[in-house]
Amino acid sequence: ALAIQAKLVGNTKSLQDLNKQAGFEKKPEALVALFRKGCAGKVDTFAALCTGFDDEADRKDLGGLIGDAGLGDAPDAFGALFATGCGGDVVSLKALGKSFSGDTNKGSRDGLKLMLTTGGLAAGKGVLPDGAVQPECLAELLKLGSGPGLAGTSKAGEDKRKGDGLAKLCAGLDATACGNLAKAMKSGGLGTEPEVFGHLVGVGCVGDPAKLAGLSAELGKNAKNLTGLNTLLKQGGFGSTTAVGGATGIDKTCLGKL
Repeated sequence: ALAIQAKLVGNTKSLQDLNKQAGFEKKPEALVALFRKGCAGKVDTFAALCTGFDDEADRKDLGGLIGDAGLGDAPDAFGALFATGCGGDVVSLKALGKSFSGDTNKGSRDGLKLMLTTGGLAAGKGVLPDGAVQPECLAELLKLGSGPGLAGTSKAGEDKRKGDGLAKLCAGLDATACGNLAKAMKSGGLGTEPEVFGHLVGVGCVGDPAKLAGLSAELGKNAKNLTGLNTLLKQGGFGSTTAVGGATGIDKTCLGKL
């Protein structure tokens, strides 16, 4: 805490404003996860993040993710979202907040909350048991769930494409679809394979919420389908690790292409 304070000397207001206007006062675990997981515990990175949110509108957009969208109650998923989904880049996180901001995107914020809770993407906190949904799943959904980008697209353009793509997915999945997704993530084993999951949505479902809902519904029809998916991932080589923990070395887009 003292090290962070020292880095913010002369600009402690940036942390105070972020804490208040982004909603961290009510969700302190999310701020802790942003520092520990999102910034890998690096004081310089965290201080730069705080000062990077120098615009009140950006802080309030982030607050929509923390509050309305439920990320404040999924701290490890939020930390991973910044570290992996946004690549630890403040500009990318601000762009994501903008994709979910305003009255027109209320459905996206509500949908993200459903995906975290009913859909199981909130994952857990700390050290998780074998087979648990990993907090990186949401991050990979942001990073990969809109499919490959076009060559020559600017970074700002890519940030918008990915943020808008995730917002579209969230808005398009209702409680039933999220319930089926949870079955695939948990019983089907997809939650242990964040990158495979991201590519399944981006490549296999081309970022289309209707296709993801349809796929989840088919997989969730019975236990045999879910067991088969788990077996395909763990024994068929479509996951990144085998049933005993070894690396498969298989391209993580394979399941999506299948």
